[in-house]
This record gives sequence, C-alpha cells and structure tokens, in this order.
Amino acid sequence: MSYTDEFRAFARRHGVSDDAITRILWTVRPSTHLGMVRPGAIRPEHHVVGRIGGLPDLPLDTPWENGEYFVADIDLSAIPRQPLYDGLPREGRLLLFSSVDYHGAGDDPARVVHVPPGTPTALRPAPVYEGSHPMFVGDVQKLVEPRVLVLDSATGWDVLDWLWNDPYAEWNEEEATWIAQLGAAIEEYRARVGETPVVEQSTGHLGGVEMNPPYWRADYGREFLRRREEAVITLRDAPERFDELYALALEQASEQEDGLWVNLLEFGEDSLHHTGDGEVGWIIERKDLLAQRFDRVRHSYNC
Repeated sequence: MSYTDEFRAFARRHGVSDDAITRILWTVRPSTHLGMVRPGAIRPEHHVVGRIGGLPDLPLDTPWENGEYFVADIDLSAIPRQPLYDGLPREGRLLLFSSVDYHGAGDDPARVVHVPPGTPTALRPAPVYEGSHPMFVGDVQKLVEPRVLVLDSATGWDVLDWLWNDPYAEWNEEEATWIAQLGAAIEEYRARVGETPVVEQSTGHLGGVEMNPPYWRADYGREFLRRREEAVITLRDAPERFDELYALALEQASEQEDGLWVNLLEFGEDSLHHTGDGEVGWIIERKDLLAQRFDRVRHSYNC
C-alpha cells in the first residue's frame, strides 16, 4: 500500500469524502514547522528536535570538507508523524552542510548526511578555510549562531505554487473555483478528523514547498489544477489510480529533464546567519526523497 493509499484510508475512516482527499493529496505537501531558540532560552514546553550551528557529530569515516560549514543537526525520531507522509526516515539524524560558494551560484550540490541509530560518531573541529572568498575569513563556522531547533507545528500542509492566500494573485473564475474547492476540502478534513494542519507559506520547515520556488522547477498552475479536477472525477470509480495520474501530472508540470525537485529543508537567510533576506534551502528529487537518497541533495538559494 502506497503512502497515498494509506492517507486515503485514514481520511475515509474519519468520514472525509474521496473528492476532498484527492484535492488534498494533489495540491499539498506535508511540512513540519521549526523554530530557533537560543540555548539559554529553552523552556520545559519546548519540543526540541535538533540544533543549529556548533560542531557536527559526524560518523567516524565521514570527512568535513574544506569550504563547508555545518548548519543543522535534526533528530528524526523527535519529529512527530503526521497522516500524510513527508518522505523522511523516522530514525537517526540528518546533518546538513552548506558551502561558502553557494551564494547566488544556483542549484549546487549540498551535503546532507543521514546518520542511522547506533552509528559511531565524534565531534569534529571545523576545518580551516583555505579559500579566498571575501565574506569568509578565519573560522567559517562562526557564520552560524548556535541555537536549538524546536517544534512550532508538527502537522503542516504547504500548498503548491502560492495558491493559498497569495495577495498578488489574479485568478480567473475557473481557477478561483478550483482554489476554493481546495479550501473546502481542507475545512472538511479539519471538521471530520478533528485536527487542524497549519496551512501557510513560510520558511523554517522540513518538507513542504519552497517559499519562492523558481518558475522553471515546476508549474503547478492552471493545467495542473485542471488535471486535478479531471482526476477527482476519474478516481471516484478508480481511487487506486491516484499514484499513476499524479505521477504523470508531476512529470508534465516539471520543465526539467532530471525530474521533479522538492523541498527538503528551508530557512530564511536572515534567521540562519544574518547575511541577507533570501531563502536558503536544500532540495531533492521527489524519487530520491522517497528512496531516502540524501547524497543527491542540492542547494537552492532565492533572494
């Protein structure tokens, strides 16, 4: 049973209609919203899920390369499960690095290390940066202020392509109807299931969608929504075809030959290291996320 079948079965048990389930599965991605707190400000009610900055606790056979700085250590076992699968493993830790050369360089490789439970690890001293980048003099690890990652919201849904509460959007009547149908589906889910996913466009989250996704990465606009409404009708008699129809729609939405890239983690640049007002993200192909191939992560930077 696929994760979409599992979500449909879960929602059906709570009385959510198949039409609403299809619209949700088609148009939202699950996310976990994170906040940053200085170590001295942690309170008993905080749900700690990781940390920002400091030194990484790396597997013994994993190097820390020159030109990298350590960004985050996320405890995957501390991330609560939600009904809609987010593609993340539920054990071990994710260590995320950035490069001094990523800034404005496009979608460059970015190192993410998944550390399974029981792996021998050790804290590593930061390598001395040997390059000549004017922003990075001395210890590059000082760029990231050490903080603690806490859970802001365990259950979040990010809507694709700024379809949700976009103050600049000008939708025609048909598009406005499709978007309203999604709103009604989410409200139906809330009423039937009894929990309220946070639906917002923001940084500081695992999964979900990028705050400002480049237009060439995928187009989730009119044609994607049209295919959604066609699928709503088809799936009333054949719900088992969802994965087939959705995979085709995602393939057609992407203009890139190397597959559909989705958000793994994104922070606001100002909250991460106070050097700008863009978004710093780690992206991964959808098929690689589902296969947990974190060695294939790339950077995304939007200003």
